[in-house]
Parts: sequence; structure tokens; C-alpha cells
Amino acid sequence: MRQAPTKIKNIYYEHYIGKEKEFLELLFYIQSNNNIDEVISVVEQLKTIRPDHVSTERILFLC
Repeated sequence: MRQAPTKIKNIYYEHYIGKEKEFLELLFYIQSNNNIDEVISVVEQLKTIRPDHVSTERILFLC
């Protein structure tokens, strides 16, 4: 986690503490599709709706 980009760290600390398995799934998706900017955009959209709406399932659906 120390080597992860700041954007990834922020997503983890804001939405995934205690949900490490979901976070790993999200990281795998980002790595395999090389789309960190799209994921960050979707996270921002979900946060505007409701901060507790951010989940890997919703992110993957919207991406």
C-alpha cells in the first residue's frame, strides 16, 4: 500500500477499511483494464449521490 498512488490510497481509506477483499477485487479490475481514471470518476459520482454508496459492485457496474 505504501507504493500505491495517492488516489488509490484515498479510495481505500475513505471507503474500504474493513472491506479489504472488495478492495483487492477493485485493484485487480483497475490493473487488468488499466482504467484508474474511469474508476476515480465513478467513485466521485457515487460520492455525490451518497458517500456510503461506494462499493466495488457499483463501481464495476458503472465502469
